[in-house]
Amino acid sequence: MEKISCMLIISALAAVMLCGCSDGSVPASASPQSTVSTAEVSGLSCKEYAEKILGFAEFPAMEEVTDSSMLSSMIDVTTDDIEEYCVYHNIISVNLQEIIVIKSSDTKTTLKTLEERKTTLIDQLAFYPEQKESAEATVIGSSGNICYLITHPEASEIEKKLKEIL
Repeated sequence: MEKISCMLIISALAAVMLCGCSDGSVPASASPQSTVSTAEVSGLSCKEYAEKILGFAEFPAMEEVTDSSMLSSMIDVTTDDIEEYCVYHNIISVNLQEIIVIKSSDTKTTLKTLEERKTTLIDQLAFYPEQKESAEATVIGSSGNICYLITHPEASEIEKKLKEIL
């Protein structure tokens, strides 16, 4: 688990160094290119669902994870079951907020993986009171073949809005 924590810290530091002086924020309307297919699900891609989630509440500066190896370092997921994904996580911040949307052919395994991620967020990555509040409020769910994890103090309210479009 120390390796995972170190990888996340190193990844975050690398992102900050690559971003230079930019505040690194990604507005909900931004559409950076994704390296994953944009297969449509209920009319929306995983990235579009994630961007909708970003618009449902105030999030700190977030960065999209587009590298599948970085995704694998965050969550223990096999890419064989993943048809498409979108992940946003904090750039260095005292907040602990994260969005993961995955289109999977094996939703049962994907939901189990997301539960493990929630446990990691609560038990290993949340240090400050705000982080603990956010991690403990994390919601996990699915609709059809779309699975999601939302880590945010208002995750339940965000999930209600997400369910309206799923």
